Amino acid sequence: VDAEVVVEPWTHFFDAYLGPLADAGSDTPDAIVPSPLMPHLMADWVAARAAARWPRRTVRVVPLPAAPAVPWERAGDDGTHYVSFAEWMCPINCIEPARCPHTRGPRSWSMPDAVAAHVASEMAAGRPIAAAPVFHCLHRAFGVGMIDVQAVLDADRQVAEVLAKEGGDVLVGTVSHCHGAIRRLRIDDAVGERLT
Repeated sequence: VDAEVVVEPWTHFFDAYLGPLADAGSDTPDAIVPSPLMPHLMADWVAARAAARWPRRTVRVVPLPAAPAVPWERAGDDGTHYVSFAEWMCPINCIEPARCPHTRGPRSWSMPDAVAAHVASEMAAGRPIAAAPVFHCLHRAFGVGMIDVQAVLDADRQVAEVLAKEGGDVLVGTVSHCHGAIRRLRIDDAVGERLT
């Protein structure tokens, strides 16, 4: 397989890589292997695409009104909320198997389900979320975690369609079974008015 090494800031790379795929309406089998310590880059990309799509609208990060119901959660300085089912230090090479290597019991949890439950709870509390794309990092070949590029492109399309006529909140999550980062974006109406 041919490979190309590209060295540049993450945001520049994803703009150049994902943007043309999204603009062309492409379908792709590609995957992103996230760094364990990278920022919430997919949420950044979705927000940047919304801001470019709607220059008269404000796209901003807002704090979560309520924390997800998971054993460990913390708000970061940039508005990203970090969540985990682990209250212990996980092995760096854990592939989140069906049997947890720490508890030695079955892994009965999955963060995508927890995020879906959080969205349902927010809706029931009268804090609507117009779209809630979740990028699920799954361990594939040799335990390497990957996010489907198609999920990121689909999220961009979903935001474009759902919020085309009026503002709303979008909850963006990048999660594995055990851990995750979620961010709530608020996309306002154009100049305080409904779009037609």
